[in-house]
Amino acid sequence: MVWYRTCVVRAIHEALAFEGHRLPDAVVPALKKLWLLMDVATNLGRVALVHNRDYFADADLEGLVLFMVKLDMFFMDPVDGMGETCLRELMLGQRSLAVLGKCLVEGAGGKYKGTLRASLTQLDVLRMWIRYEVVVRPSWGKRSLFGVPSKEIGKGCLEGWGKGTARLRRPDELVLAELVKREIHVEERFIDMLVHGYVDPVTFKDIEEPYIQRAEKRMEMGRQWVVEEKRRRKETMRQEVTGEMDEKSLRRMVTPGGARRQSVSDAVGKRKADMVGILVNRGRRASM
Repeated sequence: MVWYRTCVVRAIHEALAFEGHRLPDAVVPALKKLWLLMDVATNLGRVALVHNRDYFADADLEGLVLFMVKLDMFFMDPVDGMGETCLRELMLGQRSLAVLGKCLVEGAGGKYKGTLRASLTQLDVLRMWIRYEVVVRPSWGKRSLFGVPSKEIGKGCLEGWGKGTARLRRPDELVLAELVKREIHVEERFIDMLVHGYVDPVTFKDIEEPYIQRAEKRMEMGRQWVVEEKRRRKETMRQEVTGEMDEKSLRRMVTPGGARRQSVSDAVGKRKADMVGILVNRGRRASM
């Protein structure tokens, strides 16, 4: 379980970075603590856990606010967005951060992508919203809605994962309330959170090479190496067949076992004789 949660949190961190919303590495432990907070099924237990200063330090709460800001930026259109936070509220209102990881898995890639198995479709998100927000009307009877049974509609936001009657407070609500209680004024650093990862805090200049560009550059270098290696091997095979390979190249192709049993010069001579034999046999087949 610990390994799985670590992979999911890393996948979320990586997915946001791939879209340009970079977070410091110190946020990763705070996300794991946030996941534990989401495991608690009652408001009393969640409030008690957030109030624990030994578990949720001030730096953890500030890092979670930065995470929520970047998550809203990920979900919201940078031009036409109207400040909606419904997707962030829906994802953090679930029982596990794995749901958010599946929502972001298309941008995650890398070695953590296989951990989440599959991404969420638009229909999956719609059904999650129906379970979390929709209020059942008496006129509906016992009819299902988009495949969601009537007994599950609107129950996802209640304590005990639908078994209680009070609305379960989301982790983002509790984090903001705890910041007010501790008199930590994060609103004064809101602009700093928006530009985090884009502007160098020391020189105040734009960061020229974001994470995704570095990753793409490494991938491009890997592809170039593969192409160059294939080209080199084809050229080596052509030189072997045509007999154009020089003695230095032949020395490199001598097997270690053969080099132990005989001298290098004998091995090179044998290799040349093999190449001549190949050419002679080809000439005989062509004449026939």
